[in-house]
Amino acid sequence: MTTSHRTTPDDPGAARVATAVEEPPLDALLRQRRASMRAAMGRFEDAVAAPVREDPAAWVARVAAQTAVLRDVVDEHLDGTEGRHGYYAGLIAEAPRLSRAVERLVAEHRRIEAVLEDVAVLVGRTLVDRSAADPLREKATELLVLLARHRQHGSDLLWEAYGFDVGGES
Repeated sequence: MTTSHRTTPDDPGAARVATAVEEPPLDALLRQRRASMRAAMGRFEDAVAAPVREDPAAWVARVAAQTAVLRDVVDEHLDGTEGRHGYYAGLIAEAPRLSRAVERLVAEHRRIEAVLEDVAVLVGRTLVDRSAADPLREKATELLVLLARHRQHGSDLLWEAYGFDVGGES
């Protein structure tokens, strides 16, 4: 729970009044974020796995759109973990023994970002040259593997830190 302060608009000199603002429990927030990531991964995989030959322009457009969605979800994940209000800093403060696991996850973030950028470049190439579809699919598969492993490592960290299972179904 956090505390916010407010003053009444009709009395600017009034004392600040503390009000409690309920935050969702960490496990609920993380489950929601995991579900969002998993859904974005699924849509991205579906787009990449669709047949290219029937309508190459539509295939590339769909892959491009799902790449952008996945990028947004990854950015949200990075902000929620490493960002100014991310939970990694608090986690390390509470449990310094987990710092190596957090460092591993941060390193995975950098790799995921690099491969995601590679995917975006290949999407651009595929717009011009349809023969880039196979390299794009290979890089997309690499990205999906990295994300799946990262989700597993994140689950392990949460179990170690908080003793709750965010589940593999989300």
